[in-house]
Parts: sequence; structure tokens; C-alpha cells
Amino acid sequence: MRISFPLCVLLLAFSTLSALGQSATVEQLQLKAKAMKVNKEILIGYDKFGDKSIITTKPWVIDSGSVGVLAALAGGRMKISGILMVSLTHEFAGKELSATPETYLISFMSGGSDWQFLKGDRRAYIIYDDRRLVLDLAETKRNVSGDLVMESLSYPLTKSEAKGIASAKVVEFRLGETTAYVMKPEIRQRFRKMLDLLDSAK
Repeated sequence: MRISFPLCVLLLAFSTLSALGQSATVEQLQLKAKAMKVNKEILIGYDKFGDKSIITTKPWVIDSGSVGVLAALAGGRMKISGILMVSLTHEFAGKELSATPETYLISFMSGGSDWQFLKGDRRAYIIYDDRRLVLDLAETKRNVSGDLVMESLSYPLTKSEAKGIASAKVVEFRLGETTAYVMKPEIRQRFRKMLDLLDSAK
């Protein structure tokens, strides 16, 4: 006789195993995200070539350009005004999360006609509630596609710092000597969802 278990029972069993300290696979994390209804905001995947798993919040657009997305043609070249996005990421080796993450990366992605962060101060300055962070650059990625220049700057955060930013009443940040921004509550809420997912998975 075949016995069929409801999905909620299987998820409960998984949660119980996690609480007992079992590893969580990428597939189990994806199921957990779906059960928590955050799978459209948190992306979970496995890179088989690098043998690493990546969990990240879907990038949120902070600024789509103060002078419009597209400006006039200049010398036969379309000038594209800047766009800035942010996400929170955790990577781990293999396909199994064996412990609750203690470190994260906060990444800022920009795109436009010109390099925004090629020279000068590339540190990130973050103020949340009564705390001030000065973060050194952990990694940078650059790419050029036609007239579009894309940059990604990532900075390390401890679990405590990530939770502090996610739960703060007000968060302000600045990259180097560029424009300062206030991080919208919706961004911080997305960060909280990812942190809650990873806390509940172990």
C-alpha cells in the first residue's frame, strides 16, 4: 500500500531534522524558501563548475539615474545614466549548508556609460541607528557590454552587522565619495527574510 504524505508534513520533518543539526541541501533550502513564500525574493542556486552554492536577495534598484535612464546621443554614442542596485549574499562550498552562516557580502551593482568606482575611495560607509561601519572592498567585478559599463562592489558583513542593518530603523550608506542614500525599508525587509530563512534552516 502506497502512503502519500502532505507537503506540510514533509516540510515539518525537514525543519525538525534541521533543528537537530542536520545539513541543509540547496534543494531543501529552495523548498524552505517556497514554504516561507520568499522564493521570489531570495535566489538559491548551485554552481557546478565552481562547486559552490549561492544564496542572494534579488537585487533592489536604489537609484535609476537622476537624469533619466537614457540621455541624448553624444558623438554618435548613446549616453546611459547610472543605475545602482544592492543585494545581500552568502556563498558556501558544495551543495550542503552545514552551519548557520556567520558572514555575508553586501553587494552594490552599478551600470552606466562610464566607470563609477574605478579610482579613488572604494570603501563603503554605512550608518544604521547609532552604529557606523567603514567596510573595505572584498571583491569587485567589471564588465562592458556595448555602451553599458557594469561594476559590482562587494563588502564583508558579520551576521551581527547584517542583522543590525536589517532590523535598524534608519540605514544610510555611501560608496566612496559618491552620493549618499537612505536604504529603503523594503530592502531591509528583504535582507531580514534571507536571514530568517538561513536561521530557520539550521
